[in-house]
Amino acid sequence: MDISAIGLLIEHGTPFKPGSVCEAELGRSGQTVRLRREVVRTYVANGGGGHPGIRYRTAVQFLETPPGIFDLLPELSEEPSETPTSTPTPD
Repeated sequence: MDISAIGLLIEHGTPFKPGSVCEAELGRSGQTVRLRREVVRTYVANGGGGHPGIRYRTAVQFLETPPGIFDLLPELSEEPSETPTSTPTPD
């Protein structure tokens, strides 16, 4: 996962449709931030990393930037973490 204050790039096993709106929860050290985001692009990534099957990389931009994200950014950027939970929402 690669994260900034305006969006993130994640690798996962199921493609997301560009333009779709999703919610993500990012958490670390007992703090959780819920983010609405829009899928900008999805593409097939190289396999590897111990993950079987096709892997996708998806770039999303945050539709809202809650203040709590700035507290989490340094910690989320330092270490690999689990893929955020995503739930598609109606457009």
